[in-house]
Amino acid sequence: MPANITIQKFESLKDDRKFNIFYITPPCVNVNTVKDVLYMDETSKKEMQKHFENLSASDLNKKGIGVIFGTFEGLHLGHRSMLKTAKALCSELYIGIEDQQKALERKRNKHPIQSNESRKKKIEDSGVADSEHIFVRESAKKDIERIRHEGKEIKTLFVGETQNDNNEIIDAVEYCIKEGIQVLAITRLRTTNNELDISSTSLYNFKKGKGR
Repeated sequence: MPANITIQKFESLKDDRKFNIFYITPPCVNVNTVKDVLYMDETSKKEMQKHFENLSASDLNKKGIGVIFGTFEGLHLGHRSMLKTAKALCSELYIGIEDQQKALERKRNKHPIQSNESRKKKIEDSGVADSEHIFVRESAKKDIERIRHEGKEIKTLFVGETQNDNNEIIDAVEYCIKEGIQVLAITRLRTTNNELDISSTSLYNFKKGKGR
């Protein structure tokens, strides 16, 4: 098992549900900024590629279908790392994006959220999933049940480390564990100097702090 995989508690912040699952931590990266967009330097790109290769060769790679849910606003570097980490551990990745209005309400308008179609298109253009596997989610658990009802065998559910504040995701985690579906948490991408925890909110605040 790669060294950057640990067993930790995925603990609900809303109630007392706790689950021991594997956490996958990507390498810290050196980044450059071009027109407010973060890019990894060449050394970090090579380290990340090795990370994906190690995951693909690990016992956590169950092949088959993997499912991941998120808002994916802006599809920034952190999102791409998360999606590529998930893709390295399955042969088909299904991606359920949160509805724009629901996301704005849940995040209390901390930052703008692009339209559903715009976010779907960016994910499609990234090449991590086929267009028919990118959808606006109803609820995580219901969508997993729907996919299974269509005769698709889901092997792995991927969650973000900070999604433990979302009961919808916790419900899906609980359901998958009961159904024998592997659940893996992916931690946020961080810069080597620990100055930036790469998320939509942190990047938005970073840009605001620069006067943009």
